[in-house]
Amino acid sequence: MSGCIEGDGVEYYGERARGGTGMLNIGFQIVTNKTDPFTASQYGVGTPLQEMGWARLCDRVHGYGTSVMVQLSCGLEAARVAALKGHKVTLYEKSGMLGGQLIPASAPSFKSRLSMLMDYYKVQMKKPGVEVVLNHEITADSPELKDAYKIIVAIGATGFVPPIPGAHGPNVLEVIDAHTGNPDRIGQRVLVAGGGPSGCDCAIEMAMKGKEVTLVEMMEEIYPTGTLDNRFSVLRRMGEEKITVLTGAKVKEFNAAGARVETAEGERVLEADTVIIAMGTRPNGESAKAILDKYVNAQTVGDCKKIGQVGEAVQAGFFAAWTID
Repeated sequence: MSGCIEGDGVEYYGERARGGTGMLNIGFQIVTNKTDPFTASQYGVGTPLQEMGWARLCDRVHGYGTSVMVQLSCGLEAARVAALKGHKVTLYEKSGMLGGQLIPASAPSFKSRLSMLMDYYKVQMKKPGVEVVLNHEITADSPELKDAYKIIVAIGATGFVPPIPGAHGPNVLEVIDAHTGNPDRIGQRVLVAGGGPSGCDCAIEMAMKGKEVTLVEMMEEIYPTGTLDNRFSVLRRMGEEKITVLTGAKVKEFNAAGARVETAEGERVLEADTVIIAMGTRPNGESAKAILDKYVNAQTVGDCKKIGQVGEAVQAGFFAAWTID
Protein backbone atom coordinates (compact mmCIF):
# COMPACT_ATOMS: atom_id res chain seq x y z
CA MET A 1 0.00 0.00 0.00
CA SER A 2 1.01 3.61 -0.51
CA GLY A 3 -0.68 4.83 2.66
CA CYS A 4 -3.45 6.31 0.50
CA ILE A 5 -7.21 5.98 0.79
CA GLU A 6 -8.05 4.30 -2.49
CA GLY A 7 -11.29 3.26 -4.21
CA ASP A 8 -12.23 0.45 -1.84
CA GLY A 9 -11.66 2.65 1.20
CA VAL A 10 -13.74 5.48 -0.21
CA GLU A 11 -16.57 3.05 -1.04
CA TYR A 12 -16.44 1.43 2.40
CA TYR A 13 -16.59 4.67 4.38
CA GLY A 14 -19.06 6.13 1.90
CA GLU A 15 -21.49 3.29 2.55
CA ARG A 16 -21.12 3.76 6.30
CA ALA A 17 -21.93 7.46 5.89
CA ARG A 18 -24.93 6.70 3.65
CA GLY A 19 -26.19 4.33 6.31
CA GLY A 20 -26.47 7.15 8.83
CA THR A 21 -23.09 7.25 10.59
CA GLY A 22 -22.65 10.75 12.03
CA MET A 23 -18.88 10.68 12.51
CA LEU A 24 -16.20 8.45 11.03
CA ASN A 25 -13.29 7.86 13.40
CA ILE A 26 -10.59 6.39 11.16
CA GLY A 27 -8.16 5.36 13.83
CA PHE A 28 -4.41 5.82 13.94
CA GLN A 29 -2.81 7.95 11.27
CA ILE A 30 0.78 8.83 10.44
CA VAL A 31 1.85 12.31 9.35
CA THR A 32 4.84 11.90 7.07
CA ASN A 33 6.33 12.74 3.70
CA LYS A 34 7.25 9.16 2.90
CA THR A 35 5.88 5.68 3.36
CA ASP A 36 7.49 3.44 5.97
CA PRO A 37 7.43 -0.28 5.04
CA PHE A 38 6.73 -1.18 8.64
CA THR A 39 3.52 0.88 8.75
CA ALA A 40 2.43 0.69 5.15
CA SER A 41 -1.08 -0.50 6.09
CA GLN A 42 -1.83 2.78 7.86
CA TYR A 43 -3.32 5.74 6.04
CA GLY A 44 -0.95 8.68 5.83
CA VAL A 45 -1.23 12.43 5.46
CA GLY A 46 1.48 14.37 3.70
CA THR A 47 2.01 13.29 0.10
CA PRO A 48 -0.09 14.63 -2.80
CA LEU A 49 -1.58 11.18 -3.46
CA GLN A 50 -2.54 10.78 0.20
CA GLU A 51 -4.13 14.22 0.25
CA MET A 52 -6.11 13.41 -2.90
CA GLY A 53 -7.40 10.26 -1.20
CA TRP A 54 -8.61 12.21 1.81
CA ALA A 55 -10.24 14.78 -0.50
CA ARG A 56 -12.17 12.05 -2.33
CA LEU A 57 -13.27 10.53 0.96
CA CYS A 58 -14.46 13.86 2.39
CA ASP A 59 -16.32 14.75 -0.81
CA ARG A 60 -18.11 11.44 -0.61
CA VAL A 61 -19.16 11.41 3.06
CA HIS A 62 -19.87 15.12 3.51
CA GLY A 63 -22.79 14.74 1.11
CA TYR A 64 -24.47 12.57 3.72
CA GLY A 65 -23.78 15.04 6.53
CA THR A 66 -21.04 12.87 8.01
CA SER A 67 -17.89 14.24 9.66
CA VAL A 68 -14.45 12.65 9.50
CA MET A 69 -12.16 12.61 12.53
CA VAL A 70 -8.52 11.67 11.89
CA GLN A 71 -6.67 10.57 15.02
CA LEU A 72 -3.01 11.49 14.83
CA SER A 73 -1.71 10.06 18.07
CA CYS A 74 -2.22 7.79 21.10
CA GLY A 75 -1.63 7.28 24.85
CA LEU A 76 -2.19 10.80 26.13
CA GLU A 77 -5.38 11.38 24.16
CA ALA A 78 -7.67 11.32 27.18
CA ALA A 79 -5.83 14.19 28.88
CA ARG A 80 -5.72 16.26 25.69
CA VAL A 81 -9.41 15.86 24.85
CA ALA A 82 -10.64 16.41 28.41
CA ALA A 83 -8.62 19.64 28.63
CA LEU A 84 -9.92 20.83 25.27
CA LYS A 85 -13.45 20.34 26.60
CA GLY A 86 -12.66 22.81 29.38
CA HIS A 87 -11.92 20.45 32.26
CA LYS A 88 -9.00 21.01 34.63
CA VAL A 89 -6.79 18.01 33.96
CA THR A 90 -3.85 16.69 35.96
CA LEU A 91 -1.80 13.89 34.43
CA TYR A 92 0.27 11.76 36.82
CA GLU A 93 3.12 9.66 35.45
CA LYS A 94 5.01 7.09 37.52
CA SER A 95 8.27 7.50 35.61
CA GLY A 96 10.22 10.59 34.69
CA MET A 97 9.08 10.64 31.07
CA LEU A 98 5.79 10.69 29.20
CA GLY A 99 5.16 7.99 26.62
CA GLY A 100 4.65 4.67 28.39
CA GLN A 101 5.02 1.70 26.05
CA LEU A 102 5.81 4.07 23.19
CA ILE A 103 9.24 4.70 24.70
CA PRO A 104 10.63 1.18 24.09
CA ALA A 105 8.48 0.74 20.98
CA SER A 106 10.12 3.77 19.36
CA ALA A 107 13.68 2.65 20.16
CA PRO A 108 14.36 0.85 16.84
CA SER A 109 15.43 3.28 14.14
CA PHE A 110 12.67 2.11 11.81
CA LYS A 111 10.10 3.10 14.46
CA SER A 112 11.31 6.69 14.71
CA ARG A 113 7.91 8.09 13.83
CA LEU A 114 6.65 6.88 17.19
CA SER A 115 9.14 9.31 18.71
CA MET A 116 7.49 12.04 16.64
CA LEU A 117 4.21 10.90 18.12
CA MET A 118 5.51 11.39 21.67
CA ASP A 119 6.87 14.82 20.77
CA TYR A 120 3.46 15.73 19.38
CA TYR A 121 1.75 14.82 22.63
CA LYS A 122 4.23 16.72 24.77
CA VAL A 123 3.24 19.83 22.84
CA GLN A 124 -0.45 18.98 23.06
CA MET A 125 -0.26 18.72 26.85
CA LYS A 126 0.95 22.33 27.01
CA LYS A 127 -1.55 23.90 24.63
CA PRO A 128 -4.75 23.34 26.67
CA GLY A 129 -2.92 23.62 30.00
CA VAL A 130 -2.73 20.01 31.19
CA GLU A 131 -0.79 19.85 34.46
CA VAL A 132 1.79 17.07 34.12
CA VAL A 133 3.27 15.56 37.28
CA LEU A 134 6.19 13.19 36.64
CA ASN A 135 7.77 10.65 39.01
CA HIS A 136 4.48 10.35 40.88
CA GLU A 137 2.72 6.98 41.13
CA ILE A 138 -1.01 6.95 41.79
CA THR A 139 -2.61 4.09 43.72
CA ALA A 140 -6.04 3.50 45.20
CA ASP A 141 -4.83 5.14 48.42
CA SER A 142 -3.51 8.31 46.79
CA PRO A 143 -5.17 11.42 48.27
CA GLU A 144 -5.16 13.11 44.84
CA LEU A 145 -8.10 10.91 43.83
CA LYS A 146 -10.50 11.95 46.57
CA ASP A 147 -11.72 15.21 45.03
CA ALA A 148 -11.51 14.16 41.36
CA TYR A 149 -14.70 14.48 39.33
CA LYS A 150 -13.51 11.82 36.87
CA ILE A 151 -10.63 9.37 37.08
CA ILE A 152 -9.18 7.81 33.92
CA VAL A 153 -6.82 4.97 34.77
CA ALA A 154 -4.27 4.32 32.02
CA ILE A 155 -1.42 2.64 33.87
CA GLY A 156 -0.45 0.32 31.06
CA ALA A 157 1.20 -3.07 31.20
CA THR A 158 4.40 -4.77 32.32
CA GLY A 159 6.71 -7.00 30.34
CA PHE A 160 6.04 -10.68 30.98
CA VAL A 161 8.89 -12.85 32.24
CA PRO A 162 7.87 -16.53 32.16
CA PRO A 163 8.60 -18.93 35.04
CA ILE A 164 11.42 -20.62 33.13
CA PRO A 165 14.61 -21.58 35.01
CA GLY A 166 17.31 -18.96 34.52
CA ALA A 167 14.91 -16.24 33.33
CA HIS A 168 16.43 -13.80 35.82
CA GLY A 169 20.04 -14.70 35.03
CA PRO A 170 22.74 -12.06 34.53
CA ASN A 171 22.81 -12.53 30.75
CA VAL A 172 19.01 -12.36 30.35
CA LEU A 173 17.08 -9.15 29.63
CA GLU A 174 13.38 -8.41 29.18
CA VAL A 175 12.73 -6.75 25.81
CA ILE A 176 11.70 -3.37 27.25
CA ASP A 177 14.91 -3.25 29.28
CA ALA A 178 16.88 -4.25 26.19
CA HIS A 179 15.40 -1.32 24.26
CA THR A 180 15.85 1.31 26.94
CA GLY A 181 18.80 0.16 29.06
CA ASN A 182 22.55 0.36 28.60
CA PRO A 183 23.37 -1.14 25.16
CA ASP A 184 26.81 -2.17 26.37
CA ARG A 185 25.18 -5.01 28.31
CA ILE A 186 24.19 -6.74 25.06
CA GLY A 187 26.80 -9.09 23.62
CA GLN A 188 27.58 -9.92 20.01
CA ARG A 189 25.52 -13.13 19.87
CA VAL A 190 21.89 -12.40 20.72
CA LEU A 191 19.05 -14.88 21.24
CA VAL A 192 15.54 -13.40 21.14
CA ALA A 193 12.95 -15.63 22.83
CA GLY A 194 9.53 -14.83 21.38
CA GLY A 195 8.39 -14.37 17.80
CA GLY A 196 5.60 -11.84 18.24
CA PRO A 197 5.75 -8.20 17.06
CA SER A 198 8.07 -7.04 19.86
CA GLY A 199 10.41 -10.00 19.39
CA CYS A 200 10.64 -9.49 15.64
CA ASP A 201 11.23 -5.75 16.03
CA CYS A 202 13.92 -6.40 18.61
CA ALA A 203 15.62 -9.02 16.44
CA ILE A 204 15.72 -6.61 13.49
CA GLU A 205 17.04 -3.80 15.67
CA MET A 206 19.86 -6.00 17.03
CA ALA A 207 20.78 -7.24 13.56
CA MET A 208 20.89 -3.67 12.24
CA LYS A 209 23.43 -2.95 14.97
CA GLY A 210 25.65 -5.72 13.67
CA LYS A 211 24.70 -8.45 16.13
CA GLU A 212 24.43 -12.15 15.26
CA VAL A 213 20.78 -12.80 15.99
CA THR A 214 18.74 -15.96 16.49
CA LEU A 215 15.00 -15.81 17.18
CA VAL A 216 13.22 -18.77 18.78
CA GLU A 217 9.44 -19.20 18.84
CA MET A 218 7.30 -21.94 20.38
CA MET A 219 4.59 -21.70 17.68
CA GLU A 220 5.05 -22.88 14.10
CA GLU A 221 5.18 -19.36 12.67
CA ILE A 222 6.35 -15.94 13.78
CA TYR A 223 4.39 -12.68 13.88
CA PRO A 224 1.06 -14.53 13.41
CA THR A 225 -1.09 -11.57 14.51
CA GLY A 226 0.36 -9.07 12.05
CA THR A 227 -1.62 -7.75 9.09
CA LEU A 228 -0.65 -9.32 5.77
CA ASP A 229 1.40 -6.39 4.48
CA ASN A 230 3.07 -5.61 7.82
CA ARG A 231 3.95 -9.24 8.38
CA PHE A 232 5.37 -9.51 4.86
CA SER A 233 7.55 -6.44 5.42
CA VAL A 234 8.85 -7.71 8.75
CA LEU A 235 9.64 -11.21 7.45
CA ARG A 236 11.34 -9.74 4.40
CA ARG A 237 13.50 -7.49 6.56
CA MET A 238 14.41 -10.37 8.86
CA GLY A 239 15.60 -12.31 5.82
CA GLU A 240 17.62 -9.36 4.59
CA GLU A 241 19.29 -9.02 8.00
CA LYS A 242 20.12 -12.76 7.95
CA ILE A 243 18.36 -13.47 11.25
CA THR A 244 18.24 -17.16 12.12
CA VAL A 245 14.66 -18.20 12.97
CA LEU A 246 13.77 -21.39 14.81
CA THR A 247 10.05 -22.14 15.19
CA GLY A 248 8.32 -25.00 16.98
CA ALA A 249 10.93 -24.73 19.74
CA LYS A 250 10.03 -24.43 23.42
CA VAL A 251 12.55 -22.85 25.79
CA LYS A 252 13.21 -25.16 28.73
CA GLU A 253 16.00 -23.24 30.43
CA PHE A 254 18.07 -20.07 30.15
CA ASN A 255 21.69 -20.47 31.19
CA ALA A 256 25.16 -18.96 30.84
CA ALA A 257 25.59 -20.62 27.44
CA GLY A 258 22.31 -19.22 26.07
CA ALA A 259 19.19 -21.40 26.21
CA ARG A 260 18.17 -25.04 26.14
CA VAL A 261 15.19 -25.61 23.86
CA GLU A 262 12.99 -28.55 23.01
CA THR A 263 12.08 -29.24 19.37
CA ALA A 264 10.36 -32.09 17.54
CA GLU A 265 13.83 -33.56 16.93
CA GLY A 266 14.83 -33.37 20.60
CA GLU A 267 16.64 -30.92 22.86
CA ARG A 268 19.42 -28.62 21.75
CA VAL A 269 21.38 -25.66 23.10
CA LEU A 270 21.22 -22.30 21.35
CA GLU A 271 24.41 -20.44 22.21
CA ALA A 272 24.25 -16.71 22.91
CA ASP A 273 26.05 -14.03 24.89
CA THR A 274 22.76 -12.29 25.68
CA VAL A 275 19.19 -13.60 25.80
CA ILE A 276 16.28 -11.16 25.31
CA ILE A 277 12.85 -12.31 26.47
CA ALA A 278 10.08 -10.92 24.26
CA MET A 279 7.01 -12.84 25.36
CA GLY A 280 4.48 -10.04 25.47
CA THR A 281 3.08 -7.91 28.27
CA ARG A 282 0.48 -8.34 30.99
CA PRO A 283 -1.99 -5.63 32.09
CA ASN A 284 -1.34 -3.84 35.37
CA GLY A 285 -4.81 -5.05 36.22
CA GLU A 286 -4.61 -5.44 39.98
CA SER A 287 -3.61 -1.83 40.58
CA ALA A 288 -6.28 -0.62 38.17
CA LYS A 289 -8.95 -2.80 39.78
CA ALA A 290 -8.11 -1.45 43.22
CA ILE A 291 -8.87 2.08 42.00
CA LEU A 292 -12.07 0.96 40.28
CA ASP A 293 -13.26 -0.82 43.41
CA LYS A 294 -12.76 2.29 45.52
CA TYR A 295 -14.04 4.99 43.15
CA VAL A 296 -17.25 4.69 41.14
CA ASN A 297 -16.18 7.61 38.94
CA ALA A 298 -13.10 5.76 37.67
CA GLN A 299 -12.65 3.86 34.42
CA THR A 300 -9.76 2.03 32.79
CA VAL A 301 -8.43 2.53 29.27
CA GLY A 302 -5.56 1.11 27.27
CA ASP A 303 -3.30 -1.80 28.15
CA CYS A 304 -4.23 -1.93 31.84
CA LYS A 305 -7.69 -2.99 30.66
CA LYS A 306 -6.77 -5.03 27.60
CA ILE A 307 -3.52 -5.34 25.68
CA GLY A 308 -3.97 -3.70 22.29
CA GLN A 309 -2.45 -1.63 19.52
CA VAL A 310 -1.59 2.07 19.55
CA GLY A 311 -4.68 3.06 17.59
CA GLU A 312 -6.95 1.19 19.99
CA ALA A 313 -5.42 3.03 22.94
CA VAL A 314 -5.96 6.37 21.23
CA GLN A 315 -9.57 5.57 20.49
CA ALA A 316 -10.26 4.44 24.06
CA GLY A 317 -8.63 7.57 25.48
CA PHE A 318 -10.56 9.84 23.13
CA PHE A 319 -13.97 8.42 23.97
CA ALA A 320 -13.25 8.21 27.70
CA ALA A 321 -12.59 11.96 27.74
CA TRP A 322 -15.22 12.92 25.18
CA THR A 323 -18.01 11.38 27.29
CA ILE A 324 -17.16 13.39 30.42
CA ASP A 325 -20.05 15.74 31.13
